[in-house]
Amino acid sequence: MGVHIGIFDIIIILLLILFNIIFWNKSLGCLMQVIGTLLYVLVFPLISMGVEIEIVSRKTGIIYNYEVLYIWLRFPLYWILYIVQLIVNKIKPKQNE
Repeated sequence: MGVHIGIFDIIIILLLILFNIIFWNKSLGCLMQVIGTLLYVLVFPLISMGVEIEIVSRKTGIIYNYEVLYIWLRFPLYWILYIVQLIVNKIKPKQNE
């Protein structure tokens, strides 16, 4: 079966890469870290689930529970992305202040 990554997920991953390039040498404040945490832990998975359910309902018309069971894997997928993001931020070189 595997993990199904939708178009919304690919866009979020590309935006993550873009933001890492833009903000690589900048320090983000506490508020930005809290907002990022909320986005990756709750908002992005919920939006991704909604988009995927809409796509499935347009294709089949009827949504069976087991057909969309994989959608719950969106939460661990984004949690893993967030952990990778934290690791990348910790290994980047510290700038001289």
